[in-house]
Parts: sequence; C-alpha cells; structure tokens
Amino acid sequence: MDNVVLMETENFRKGLKKLPIFSFNIKSHGKFLHYNFVVRLLNDLFGVQSRGGCACAAIYGFSLLGVSSKLSHELNQAIGKGYEILRLGAVRINFAYWIEEDLAFYILVAVEWVSKYGWMLLPYYTFDVEKSVWKVRTSEEEEKRTWLHKVDYSTGKMNYPKGSGKFFVEDKASKIDAEIMLEEANTALKRAIEEYKHIYGKATLDQEALFSEDVKTLRWFLLPSEVLDKLRGFTGDANTLLENTQLKLPFKGGKSKAIVVESKVEEKESEETDFVFPDVAEKGVEKPVKMLATISDQVYKLVGEAIKDFNMIKEGDRILVCVSGGKDSLSLLHILLNLQARSPVKFELGAVTVDPQTPQYNPSPLAEYMKKLSVPYYLESHNIVEKAKECMQKNSVCAFCSRMRRGVIYQCARTIKYNVIALGQHLDDLAESFMMSVLHNGRLRTMKTNYVNDKGDVRVIRPLVYCREKLFKEIAESQKLPVIVDNCPACFAAPKERHRVKLMLAQQEHAFPTIFLSLIHICRCRRYAVCRSRWSP
Repeated sequence: MDNVVLMETENFRKGLKKLPIFSFNIKSHGKFLHYNFVVRLLNDLFGVQSRGGCACAAIYGFSLLGVSSKLSHELNQAIGKGYEILRLGAVRINFAYWIEEDLAFYILVAVEWVSKYGWMLLPYYTFDVEKSVWKVRTSEEEEKRTWLHKVDYSTGKMNYPKGSGKFFVEDKASKIDAEIMLEEANTALKRAIEEYKHIYGKATLDQEALFSEDVKTLRWFLLPSEVLDKLRGFTGDANTLLENTQLKLPFKGGKSKAIVVESKVEEKESEETDFVFPDVAEKGVEKPVKMLATISDQVYKLVGEAIKDFNMIKEGDRILVCVSGGKDSLSLLHILLNLQARSPVKFELGAVTVDPQTPQYNPSPLAEYMKKLSVPYYLESHNIVEKAKECMQKNSVCAFCSRMRRGVIYQCARTIKYNVIALGQHLDDLAESFMMSVLHNGRLRTMKTNYVNDKGDVRVIRPLVYCREKLFKEIAESQKLPVIVDNCPACFAAPKERHRVKLMLAQQEHAFPTIFLSLIHICRCRRYAVCRSRWSP
C-alpha cells in the first residue's frame, strides 16, 4: 500500500510491541484524501467501521504529521474563520486481539482498494466546509448519525438504531467474502462514474473558490472538482489519470515519522530535508517562456461557441487585446492567437496595457514577452489612481479607475486603427456582476458580450463569457505564463464586495453544481431576445 501514510511512533519503528491501533492518511495525486472521506468510503463500500479526526494530543499529533509551529498557527486561524474542513487528522482502525484472520485480511483489502481507487469517487460526495462532514451528493434525506451510547444490550445481544445514509454495497452474507465485496466495489465505482454526467452535466465545478485567498495554500486534501473533468468519458487505466495535475501540499515530505516512502530513491532524498512550510512562489526564479500556449479542446469549444453565438469576430477585424498581465488576459491573448492560426475568418491582433503608475504594478516584462510572441504591443501610462483619489470618494475609486482605463483603451484603439477591443472577463465575472447589480442596484444587468461604444467607432467583445475562471488558472500554471500580480493600493486593504459575492456563488455551486450552466443559458436567451427585438415591426 504505497499510498498509505502511517503515523508511526518511535516504538513502532523499533519493532516493540504495541496495541493494534493504526492511524494513517492516504496520499493521492500530490495531496491527501480527506480522512473523513476515507472513513465514509470504508463504511459505504465495505462496511468497515473506522474513526476519522484530529489528534487529541495536538502537539504530539502534529509532530507525527510533521507540521511546523508556523503551519499549526495558520491552520488554527483558518479553522477559527469557519474552515473546519482544513483541520488535520487521520483515519484510525483497530484490530481486536480476538479478530479472525480472514476478517483482518478483509479490512486490509478494503483499505488498499480505497488507497488506489477511492479518489475516483470524490465527485460522488460533497462536503461541509464548516462541519467537515462528507456525504453522498445525491442523498436527499438528511443523514442521521448513530452514536455509540445508543447501542443497547438489554436483550442479550447488540441492538442499535439504523442510520438513514445511502450505501453502495449491501451486506447480503453472514460471512464476508473479500473477492465478492471487491467485485461489488468495482461495480459501484463504474456506476458512480456513469452517474457523474447526470449529476453534473457539462458543468465545470470550481470548489477551490470555497476557500478565501488567505487559506487556499493551507488546503491539504483533494477536491471533487479537481478530479471531475478527468473522469468524464473515462475509458483508460485509472492509475494514469491526474498524473499531470499540479497540486501542492502546504507542507512537503522529509524525514517525518508520518511519511511512508514509495521507493528507495525517495527514501534517500527524504533524509535530507524536514517538513517545512514552502513559499507560495519562489522569488527570483525566472519562469521559462513557452511561445504560443497549448489550449485544451474544452476551452476552444467554449470560446468558439461564444464567438459564434454573439457574432464577435468578423472578417478583417483588427482586435486589440487588453492585457493587464493577469492569468485571464494572457490566456485570452494565447487563445486568440491559436484561433487566428486555425480560423478561416482572417483577423489581426494587437495588445495594449494600461499602467496606472502605482509602485506595486510593473508591466515592463510584458513588452519583451509580446516581442517574442510577435504581437504588436502598446503601453499606455497614465496616473489614474492618483487622479481617482482626488476626484472620487474612496468607495468609488474602483469604478472610476475602470472608466478611466476604458477611456484610455478606446483612445489607443482609435489612434492605431483597431476597430475591436477584446476583454478577458469570464463567466465567473459575469455571474458576480449580475448578483452585485441585483443586490445593490435592483437591476437585472451584467457585462455585455458584444457591443458598440457610445461613439459608435469601437466594438467591445468578451470571448471568454462561457468559460470558468479555473480554466485560466490551469492554462497559466501548465503553460507557465508570465503572470503579473496587479496590487492596487485602493483595493487590497480589505475584502471588497466582489470577493464576498464570489464566495457566496461558490457556496451555491457547491450545493447546486449546475448553476453556472444556467447562467450560460440566460446569456444565450438574452442574446436571442435582443435579436428578436431588433427585427420586430
């Protein structure tokens, strides 16, 4: 069981006798399976009762897990904010001294199966961030927990109330047959994967949005959304899936008592380092530049549908892409460059960046990058933030700055004869704007996908309106795009309303995975309604 990480004690390693109680975690694709998820799977698939939870002796438990005091403090702060799901812990199983050998073997077989294939059942379950409880997503009833104190022996045998949980495998035999149970578990796995297309449809789930920026790097467990897309249309070997997924633990392996190495090479390397809390990004390390990023078929399809639905790009268009240096705008540029190379509709591309002259924002690396891409590049530098502070109240700086940037871009497009401006807002941005307009302005409005400005000389398009934000995170990471962090001094002091709305939508999507598909449907309906109104007598 290479993926099973035992929480070993000094006496255990010395081979001394100990009670047959084992605490462990299961590694999966760069992270761990959440211990409460593992406990749930062992119960639902094999009827194996185990315990999942944190270490009661926290200091001792953290030493076994290899957790630094700094990480312990940060986790404690995150849990205090309501992220109970981030609490570290382990799965615990005990073998009674009188247990039969066949039963002990069956329990080990169950743990081994979950360690190999359990991750594939993640999308079949959902979790509560505040309570750290996992349950079957399709279960309609509220599940009732069965407590040990409910067990009754008054009749001379053990009696206990049955819970209302949904189980994959039913106990049909008095004697457990490991081979039969494994066969039923494999059947349940195939059935669950087939059900994903009915549960999620074509939805692109982004559960990472449930975690605020200050706690994202603390997440140590794999999310259902991280495996969902990989399992759609699954036909190959399960062990080959997700091998290229870039996931990072908030602590990395070293000579920890908790790590079970998977090869002699890893064991040799692990003796050289201890568990440490890594920096989010290595400073001073230059990212290799790869010309013309590889774009997935999924992104091509979504962008192509949006361009077609809203008639965004026409023959001979000269499109000026607004590039701030963020993941969205850089991804948009690469998508349009790829489309330009393969599309029968001929159009030209250029890029523009507006520098608001803040010390935190340095767009200078973009010029060299655009040169390597052979994209005409224009840098517009204006002291926008200072002017905004002078002219507007603080709570209006963002809106004022946005209007000023847009005006600068319009003027640039007119000067260099570009008739179309391409913006990098995606479906998440449209959804957030829609909710903010409803809640604060009482209007059913959001960003337009294709429109002409007031003067009628420049058209504005948003080709990413059908795409989720997570797709561009994946592009930026996998293609190592030179992302520039735009730190606006007017915005970083406290979370703004857009951030709060983002978290609200993430919570709703967690409960109802297809809500963003509904928003795409609204966009399409609105487009057809606009077309009909234009041609009505």
